[in-house]
Amino acid sequence: MARQQIIKNCKKSHELRLARPDTVQKARTHIFKILDIINTIFYVTVKRPIITETIRLNRLRWFGHVQRMEENRIPKKVLYMKLETTRLRGRPRNR
Repeated sequence: MARQQIIKNCKKSHELRLARPDTVQKARTHIFKILDIINTIFYVTVKRPIITETIRLNRLRWFGHVQRMEENRIPKKVLYMKLETTRLRGRPRNR
């Protein structure tokens, strides 16, 4: 019951903000907050970890795996290498 009320409140505030958004950024931020709330409710209902948490844990596990590798292994070299050049900013030039 409370979950449905939260979703209704989110939808109402979402509709009000999109009717006259001050800026596009505020509207996007609001939409992402609503989606975050709905995702959290969904994952609590399903009793699964949130996907961002799962991705973070998998990255940590991979990093620990690479840390334990020998120094001459390619993944470890790539993780700690420093690039000599930087990418250009902006749109690519027309040829």
